[in-house]
This record gives sequence, structure tokens and C-alpha cells, in this order.
Amino acid sequence: MFAQIPPDHEKSHVLASVPGTLQARLAVIEAAIPRIAQFSMGAGDGLEVPYVGDPLFVEIKGTPLLRAENTPFQVIMHNNFYYLCHEGAWYSSSRAQGPWKLATELPEAIYTIPPTDPAYNVSFVRLDSFDDSSNKVAYSHTSGYWRTYSTGSSIVYGTGWNYPGLVLESAYGYPSYWRYPHSYGYGARYNPVYGGYGYGYYDPYSYN
Repeated sequence: MFAQIPPDHEKSHVLASVPGTLQARLAVIEAAIPRIAQFSMGAGDGLEVPYVGDPLFVEIKGTPLLRAENTPFQVIMHNNFYYLCHEGAWYSSSRAQGPWKLATELPEAIYTIPPTDPAYNVSFVRLDSFDDSSNKVAYSHTSGYWRTYSTGSSIVYGTGWNYPGLVLESAYGYPSYWRYPHSYGYGARYNPVYGGYGYGYYDPYSYN
């Protein structure tokens, strides 16, 4: 039924999520194309990760990893070392607060993060290459980093898992509410121009 919506109809944007349509096939292809970005080694200079209070880490179930819970940034802890995924690049540090430098090695456990965890999207960002002679590091990511996932026959927004928000006590003595990105619904619309979903309002987590 939905596949019969004309391409010029005001609701035609849903066709990208309807298996069997041309729009869905194109969206699946688009979702699998890696985007590669190159960074200079000094890209992490001045990068600051704010926390509400001291850094708080929680277990990522099924993995040896821990995830920072009281920051809007995506910080992963592995073997007492810290990895920050930010704007399509990986950074590393011996401290949760930094200083940060571009990561030239990543633990394979990052790619076992399950969809049940709100950090699942960082598993779509990979180290592509490191040129020691020019001090350039390249990372690649597919659409999963922006929470656009392929089912094999269509694409969908979010994992569908519920990521509950948190109420944390701030350094100023009043509570702060932190929420994870929406993982389904909420009027997310597929935009074929950039091959991903977006909302009609600003979401600070969507750029981490």
C-alpha cells in the first residue's frame, strides 16, 4: 500500500523506508557508502569534554568497555584508557578529561557495542589510515554513525531501543537532566540529499 505513494506526493519521503521501492534500494546503497575524513595530528588540541561532577562510567553490557554517562560526549573506557568519538573522528587519552590526541589504534571491542547501548552509533566509525610521514589520520564512517541504519531492504531511523535519560546532581547543587538521542519516532524524516534522518529542531547529541 505505502509503495503506491507517488514520488511527487507530499508524503513521498516515507518511500525510503518501504522495502521494494526504488527509493528504499537507493537509500540502502547510500547508507553503506563510507565517508572518509582526514585530520592533522593536532586536531585534538583544545578539545574539552565537560562532565556533571566527576566522570561517571557504566558498563556496556556484553563487552569489556565502559561508557561515560554524565557527559554529552561519547567517551569509551577500555583497559584504563579513554577513547572519544567526536564528529567522525576518534581521540585517545590516559585521562577521562583529556588532553586528547587523534587515535591511531582502537580496541576491537568498540565494534562489539550492541544496539541496546546508546553508544552503538560509534561502532560505525573506523580508523581508515595513518600516514606517519605527514602526521595525517583518516577515519571513515557509514550512516549508522548518524543513526540511520540499514535493514538490508530499507533504512530506518534509530535502533528502536529505549535509552532512558538521567537526572544528575550538578556542581552547583541543582539537578540536571541528561537525555540520549531519540532512538525511534519523533517525526524523524529521511532526506535523500544527505542520506540521513533529521528532526525539525536542534538536538545537541546529533553532532557527537
